[in-house]
Amino acid sequence: MSEPGAHSGLSAQARHVAALWIGRVGDLIVSTPVLRSLRRTYPGARIVLVTSSACAGAARLIPFVDEILLHHKLHHPLAALRLAAALRSRRWDLLVDLNPSFSRTSAALAALARADVKLSFRKGRLDGVFTRQTAAPGETEHMLDRYRRLTAAFGGDFDERTELALLPGHDKAAGWMLMEAGVLP
Repeated sequence: MSEPGAHSGLSAQARHVAALWIGRVGDLIVSTPVLRSLRRTYPGARIVLVTSSACAGAARLIPFVDEILLHHKLHHPLAALRLAAALRSRRWDLLVDLNPSFSRTSAALAALARADVKLSFRKGRLDGVFTRQTAAPGETEHMLDRYRRLTAAFGGDFDERTELALLPGHDKAAGWMLMEAGVLP
């Protein structure tokens, strides 16, 4: 096995990693193998997930993320300015755009971020924002196969299992729901 990050031009010493996901909750969950691989490839890094406010609840359950920055719709201009300032004020070793389809929002956020390496899928629009790209997703290519390729682009190993972690109190609530449903005595 090669050194972590060797294929990406990054060292295993990457300390500041941002991952962008602007989309639906279910697709965010499907992207958790990439986030796990970022954690394994860069174990000492602080991993920040930038996602839409609609995904906030699910994002809090992803155990590989240290911080969540939320993108709000344009009718929240102060929140948008805070997010822009947070992205611009930090220096990132790696930024990974998890969106396989073109997103003006993720391209704009990537443009704002000061990152040494900005990785994405090739999308045919605003590709110049990114410093490194992997081939555009095929129309019939499964999401996990797309993410396997994206993970390879930063030198990570891919494990396709999705993963969320229960927060304190969730297990108790789940137990009550299972009892009410008659699954548990």
